[in-house]
Amino acid sequence: MASPLTHHQLYDPLTHHNRKSFFNPEDYCFARKYFETDFKDPEKTAAFLSDLFFWEGRFFGIAYNEASGLTYDGYAIDSETLEPKAVRNWSAASKESLHIAILALAIMGNSRARTLIDWVNPDRAVQSALYILERKISSYEKFDREQPGFGGFLPWFTVSDHGFEPLAGWADLVPALDNGQLAWSIYLVYDVLEQTGNTALSARYKKRFDLMAHTCTAIFYDGRGLIRAEARILDTIAVPIAQNYVNNVDNYYLDDPYEGELMAFFITLFSTLGKENTRLLWQRKQKNLLEVKYETPGGNLAVVRGHWYSSHEKWNFLVLPYLDVPLAKKVFLDGEWARTRYSTAKRVPGLFASVHDSEGIYLSACGIQELATERVTHRRVISPYAAFPTILAGTEGLAWLNLMLQHPKMQTPYGAAESFDLDTGRAAPLLTWDGKMTTVLAALGGVHAQIAACLKKDGKYAKFYSVCDTYFSKTFCSEDTSTPTILKRMA
Repeated sequence: MASPLTHHQLYDPLTHHNRKSFFNPEDYCFARKYFETDFKDPEKTAAFLSDLFFWEGRFFGIAYNEASGLTYDGYAIDSETLEPKAVRNWSAASKESLHIAILALAIMGNSRARTLIDWVNPDRAVQSALYILERKISSYEKFDREQPGFGGFLPWFTVSDHGFEPLAGWADLVPALDNGQLAWSIYLVYDVLEQTGNTALSARYKKRFDLMAHTCTAIFYDGRGLIRAEARILDTIAVPIAQNYVNNVDNYYLDDPYEGELMAFFITLFSTLGKENTRLLWQRKQKNLLEVKYETPGGNLAVVRGHWYSSHEKWNFLVLPYLDVPLAKKVFLDGEWARTRYSTAKRVPGLFASVHDSEGIYLSACGIQELATERVTHRRVISPYAAFPTILAGTEGLAWLNLMLQHPKMQTPYGAAESFDLDTGRAAPLLTWDGKMTTVLAALGGVHAQIAACLKKDGKYAKFYSVCDTYFSKTFCSEDTSTPTILKRMA
């Protein structure tokens, strides 16, 4: 198949990092055109989204390897010119999940997703998406043939024109959390491809999904209701059987009530785990779904206690139809109200999420101490992507995104930069999938509604709903499922 991606390298970005950008700051620094009240106006909100998707599309166009179809983690950018200067040529299943989800939405007809894929000519975006998906599945299949012991799941890996290889330290390891994210994107895309008549490509993704469903218990289930956070493979070229896998770190399990639930639901709905082990899995997880009260002038809000209360923890709401379950929806919306109320009360011009700082150091412990189980050590680094769950909660979340984009050098010719340090006044000179495309996917509405439709078609939706409703009802009061008006910010 010939590549339709003539826009993909209009120029080599790595040869221009020491030159002035092709665009002037007044072109890509659009945030100051908008005010908080504009996001109550549908026309002005649409204009903001058009600006957002155009510039984020410039990142999307260079954020993967055209030959192999695989995502790069992103780029380091020059702190002055804001042009890419070094590719971060490694990736993981989490970045792949975002890529595939957006490609699927474009094929389904989402015009903004199509702008991301081809910001020069969105009319050819579907052709481009199909080409990328074919290259991507070919890379996956090549890896499966070479190392069948991974059972269809991905390690952290380095990217090249020829495919991928495990990143140093990951030659015999596979993470559950990232692959739970990927599994649902593959589930969505094979259905989308089938519905749009791309049956041959759909069959290849369906085969991969079936492989993951078949091997997930052997690889990740450790017994007693426990999911291995990282599975170690004893022989990477052996056929996937349970005896070939062990837990990599003692007592390190994926039992969180956050994005790790994507793997838990994948195993629950599609594996051969069995009724008793499934009961044990959710019984163990129930112990970690904790309520914490956030005090506001209007009364206390009951929200899920976070690990650090980083926005990253809400990734599962982008993907699965939690918002169809009234109690889960109420708790989620109350949580976003608490997130924004905290920043308003503390006079913080932004939101918190685990993120790289301006020195390139990854700060996991960013969040809200009052709502966290672990110690929060970073309260002065804000990130645009921290707005993604708030955007998912309502268009007012775009006002928070816009606020963070107004800080110096937070807007680049490739969309939003990674983060901003409020103490030093420095933006992180990085562009990454997690730091950008979670926001984009939230602005597209996530994929939870589309996956709900797939689950209904496959007869799995009722079980999802029942498990989710029971899970939240055991921790939170279900008598009142009314929701607050989120993002009423202090004057």
